Amino acid sequence: MTIYVDELVNWPQEARTAQARKYFGSGKPSCHLLTDGDEAELVAFARRIGLQPAWIQRGSRLHFDLTPKKRAMAVRAGAVEIAAREFIKMMNPSCIPPDETRSLNLRAARLYQKIMRAETIERANLYARAYARLIDRIGDYKRQRESEQ
Repeated sequence: MTIYVDELVNWPQEARTAQARKYFGSGKPSCHLLTDGDEAELVAFARRIGLQPAWIQRGSRLHFDLTPKKRAMAVRAGAVEIAAREFIKMMNPSCIPPDETRSLNLRAARLYQKIMRAETIERANLYARAYARLIDRIGDYKRQRESEQ
């Protein structure tokens, strides 16, 4: 069994409950805690870092939402850090198209154009970081496809 945490993301949508809105959504950074094991193992780990079993999310895969502080605690307790893309693949492996590189390359080209047209250096840097992550993702995808063949 391995416990994973993905990257912190500033989620723009609003959280569903008033209690959750204190910590999640509306641009606040958060991430996810999940396992390749069973629910009991995930809940036991979550309790070790101060999460309540009632907070488990029962979507396509069991997970907990984490604040930055709880994420740091999870990593110190032994959780393995993964990219957000890996989290998405674990949540729903069918969401990755058969040949993703074409759509990724198109997105990279659009981001490159945005970098060139950006009106401020801050905006250009924002696009450049997204572009770099996308290029890394394309490389990871190509390496994965080569290793499968």
